[in-house]
Amino acid sequence: MNNGSVTTKRNLTPDKVRAVMETINEHFGGKFTIHQADDAPWLGVFQKGERTDGVPLLGITITSRRRLETRKGGGGDFMGWIETLFQEGIAAHFNGRCGSEGVGERWDPRPDKFMTFRAYYNHLHSWGGGTEEQKAYFFDAACQGIPKDFQSLIG
Repeated sequence: MNNGSVTTKRNLTPDKVRAVMETINEHFGGKFTIHQADDAPWLGVFQKGERTDGVPLLGITITSRRRLETRKGGGGDFMGWIETLFQEGIAAHFNGRCGSEGVGERWDPRPDKFMTFRAYYNHLHSWGGGTEEQKAYFFDAACQGIPKDFQSLIG
């Protein structure tokens, strides 16, 4: 996913968005620290135990009363999955719609669609061919960079 966005029908504030993000973090077993900037409408998602003054795994900027943008700090399908879960969860809570730079149209959130990384990965790569052995090989390769603390979320 490229930079994502959420446009809502309800007003957004950093405190309200953070509360929803903390609920989403529970899906991950509380493995993240949600950091809220003191002087800007910005929230960052960091791996628990890491410093919160560097590049976040996911940054969320509230750009107006009813819009926010998401930007993942790293690449790969795993980070795309994390971004998707936060984006869709926030959109669902605030009665909003999701968008992405790489997709021309907006969509209604379905936060329960990709509850495991495997479900997200299989959806992303459903268009590709190959044998089951080849698919398993590429999935295993995609899982290599996933931090040990997140292995239980692969599915």
